Amino acid sequence: MASLKIPIQDVFANGISITKYVKFEATLACKDTGATIAVKKALTLEYTRDYSKSYGDEIIMEAYFQLGDYLEFIQKSKGDLTMYVKEDRNSFINTEVYRAIVLNDDVNPKNAAFNKGVFSEMNKEIAFIRFQLVERSCLAMMQMFRSGVVAGQDLHTYLTCMMGEQYLGINFPNDRYTKSLSFVPFHNKRSFRYLKIPANIKTLDLPSFFQWTDHGIYNGDTNTYIQPFEVLDPKGKMISRHRPLCLYPTISAYRDERVGARLKLYLTPNRISKDIERTYRIGDNNNIHIVVSSDDNITEVIDAWKISKGDIDIYRSTEAEVQRKHGISGENITVQPPLYVRDDHVSVKESIRVPMDYKHNAFNFSHDRMIQAGFVITIKWKFSVPNILFPGQLVEFFYEELVDGSTQVKQVYGVLQKTYTQISNDNRMSNTIMFIFLTKVENY
Repeated sequence: MASLKIPIQDVFANGISITKYVKFEATLACKDTGATIAVKKALTLEYTRDYSKSYGDEIIMEAYFQLGDYLEFIQKSKGDLTMYVKEDRNSFINTEVYRAIVLNDDVNPKNAAFNKGVFSEMNKEIAFIRFQLVERSCLAMMQMFRSGVVAGQDLHTYLTCMMGEQYLGINFPNDRYTKSLSFVPFHNKRSFRYLKIPANIKTLDLPSFFQWTDHGIYNGDTNTYIQPFEVLDPKGKMISRHRPLCLYPTISAYRDERVGARLKLYLTPNRISKDIERTYRIGDNNNIHIVVSSDDNITEVIDAWKISKGDIDIYRSTEAEVQRKHGISGENITVQPPLYVRDDHVSVKESIRVPMDYKHNAFNFSHDRMIQAGFVITIKWKFSVPNILFPGQLVEFFYEELVDGSTQVKQVYGVLQKTYTQISNDNRMSNTIMFIFLTKVENY
């Protein structure tokens, strides 16, 4: 491929045109006061999906409420609020239900109507409120724990049965997403004489516990994540939608052998015009082709990485290799107990922190090597549909570089680590920033 012009024009001409018009509405239910309140004006929805450190979406909504509604109902029901968010993408409507937490508590009017408690007068004013929204399935799983001793099982069998039993047993009315499990095949195939699980460990933290103790799951850190996921056909028609519990490596070796839909990202040297109707298309094997842009000079970023880290080899360590090099035996190591952080606030971040010593098992040694060899770039996807992306998705990133006066197309392999999406009712657009961990550069 001598130029990215052809694949970029293919996306612009034949991509899916459903992302140009998006808006959302919201309704708040206050259990303590029994009130249901329509949001006076919904402003923005912000989704942060940190696939390397979080269990689920960190969602922030900003909105205006009538002041009287806030003071009489919301302020008195902060402990039990439910937010119904209806999102409309070109007439494709979906409603999600969240637990809502008020983040700002600085609404303190001093006018005469408030002092006299005149409700009708107070509702002539508005209050700006920021909410954190937490998806119900993720919240339910965050409250589940596991402990005990299990004999004679491999990690994949144990985690599939145990996590599947708990997650698939969660049911909420009117949830239009089908629950499922999506586990990337484990690199560790061993069966253990027994699996010992300490007390007071969250179910969602178990993979991290096994990764960083004597066992190991992947050649790279592991994470568990819950999010809505939608499958589209090449014309943009919904095929299926799921809410999978995903287990996957957070970084990926060069040319990972995993099967499944990949992201093929084409960096355009130009700004994407507001007049562009299409920025992505669904290709063969459900691969997603997206035209992206960047505020950074990607060539300079990659050149700097080559100079500093480009001599580090990436490989998949086997347990035999690490034992040979370091004299380490996987089951006979005395391991420092994991460190736990308990927090009464709602947090979608992992609560377990195990000391990262790769000598505990062979797989952590590979993780350490890949972290040293990789680098992160930040790119923008305009008019995005973030629910077609999934945690730990494999990426092929294409960009152009000027070499000896001629343009060459470079291809880099990596994994999707984080996304940030903002939906604004003012401009009715959805834009996503993607953070990609890349590990290898090749001529294409």
